[in-house]
Amino acid sequence: MSKGFIKLQTSIEESWTSISSAIKNKNSINGISSGLLDIDSKLGGFKNSDLIILAGRPSMGKTALGVNLAINACKYFLTQKNTKDNVVQSVGFFSLEMSSQQISTRILSIESEINSSALFNGKIDVQDVDKLKTVQDEIQK
Repeated sequence: MSKGFIKLQTSIEESWTSISSAIKNKNSINGISSGLLDIDSKLGGFKNSDLIILAGRPSMGKTALGVNLAINACKYFLTQKNTKDNVVQSVGFFSLEMSSQQISTRILSIESEINSSALFNGKIDVQDVDKLKTVQDEIQK
């Protein structure tokens, strides 16, 4: 994050570096993958300076999409050995509609491929419990 004004010349040099990188890597994204090809092709991946806001009508899947984007960004960092300049990378997620427990239940649901309604209602069998425990252990690593 900048602490003051940036000279146009400096900004143009940074833009040129980014454009040059994109030219060299035509078939890859120049940022953090969303995990969704259509979004990556339009945005070129998420950049450090990006603030992503999902908006829409109620019950249209904003939180589901946001959680999936966050999971995919986490997986991207894991494939990049989770370090950049020896700094552990992380993903921030904010929701105005759901608690952290509801979001973490969604994450467990997505990663275990168990319906979130079944998790919220406790209607899962022993195999699903084992699957959930495995996913929980993987996430906590």
